Amino acid sequence: MKKIRHYLTISSMLVLMACFFCACDKTTASKSGNNDTDKNDLSEDLSDAANDIAEGARNATDDLLGDGGFDNYADAHDYFLDTMGAYHSDAKFELRNEDKNLNDYQEGSMGYHFYLYDTSKNDAGEEFGEFFVDANSGRIYRKTDTAVEEYPVTSTTVGDKNGSVVRNARKLSLR
Repeated sequence: MKKIRHYLTISSMLVLMACFFCACDKTTASKSGNNDTDKNDLSEDLSDAANDIAEGARNATDDLLGDGGFDNYADAHDYFLDTMGAYHSDAKFELRNEDKNLNDYQEGSMGYHFYLYDTSKNDAGEEFGEFFVDANSGRIYRKTDTAVEEYPVTSTTVGDKNGSVVRNARKLSLR
């Protein structure tokens, strides 16, 4: 995903450079008496435009990729509900006991804390789990009785000797 971000940034910078060279060619071709002032104004305008486009490209790739982390609670909230809804299309999720501040869920790891309930079967809802959305990476973690695991489980799934499914997840031990 970082490759895509780099390709988009490089592409937008190349487009900006092409625009800059075209604009410089036009200003040098004009022979007005106030040419130096026009060049300075145009250079400033192009510089501002380049910065705006680069910032827009960075924001767009962060929005598309979703792994850039979150600066505020509202973005993390929306991302979390959208992602969980995509993983469980038959569920109807509701958040309760929301804490809009960053929480330390693992030594040095800060994230937004959510209690997720599934209200698809009844209005009271059943607790689906306690989750954190990492503020830096945007990854979702689920708290269990013994650890904090990345959600969904991303590693391979194998059967044990009883025929049940065992999942090997990246776990973070609780403090």
